[in-house]
Amino acid sequence: MKPNTWLAQFNALKGRGVDTLTVSERGLRRLPIEEVRTLEAVFQPRQLEDAAASGRHLGELLRVLRDHAALDPIAVMKIGGDWYCIDGHYRLEAYRQEREAGSRRSHLPVKVFSGTLEEALRASIEVNAPDKLNLTKEDKLEAAWRLVVLGQDSVAQISHTSTIAERTVQRMRRGLEQARTLHPSQPFETWTWAKVKDLLRGELKEVQTAWQDAKAGEWAKQLARTFKGLPSEHPRVFAKALLRYNAETAKAIAEEIHQATQQGKLRAVVFEEAPDF
Repeated sequence: MKPNTWLAQFNALKGRGVDTLTVSERGLRRLPIEEVRTLEAVFQPRQLEDAAASGRHLGELLRVLRDHAALDPIAVMKIGGDWYCIDGHYRLEAYRQEREAGSRRSHLPVKVFSGTLEEALRASIEVNAPDKLNLTKEDKLEAAWRLVVLGQDSVAQISHTSTIAERTVQRMRRGLEQARTLHPSQPFETWTWAKVKDLLRGELKEVQTAWQDAKAGEWAKQLARTFKGLPSEHPRVFAKALLRYNAETAKAIAEEIHQATQQGKLRAVVFEEAPDF
């Protein structure tokens, strides 16, 4: 799975700052093609669309341009002195390819977006979310997840923007909270919703194993501080104590130890970690 870098790039843009527009900039209707920059990791919700579908869509836009027609204006926003496309990435790419093919067209139609970066992100999702624009269910889920991660919108607002059901958005919020509780060292803000779901289902073994190892080390130290060397001196008494504490828990622990022994995974206690156990 490719790294999910949208949040880092979003924060980098935020660091550059949204420009205060002049009166003439607010009224812009055209910009030179080469002046419009893109940051698709942030403003392009169609992250999972297949190459064939992308090619067909771009080909249709190029056909319209070859017929000497104009495409719908591209939404742009001025950030850190540069104009960024926040909606209309395929239209922008069509203008670029037409230009590279020798077209004399040097400018493209734009509509200027005014607002915060969070509002721009929300707008880029909302304009693409209706089914008529062929946004996949996976794209919509990941777009909703981004808004959950930002933590500024209500469940109802996220549902309206992404067209994802409110119960699903609520599940995302609970999932993020649960994941952060179980694995506080993991940067879940950079994860996709699909990856977080896999983790909560127990399907990311490497993360689960790392967490289990870390917890085992913590609990071993607690046992050492509490019982000193008693378990080593009196293993049978310690076993009986576990049984009296909770027979089912003792049985589960015994099974885990047996399996680890059979698989050769049982490791000796490191005395530096638990000196008195």
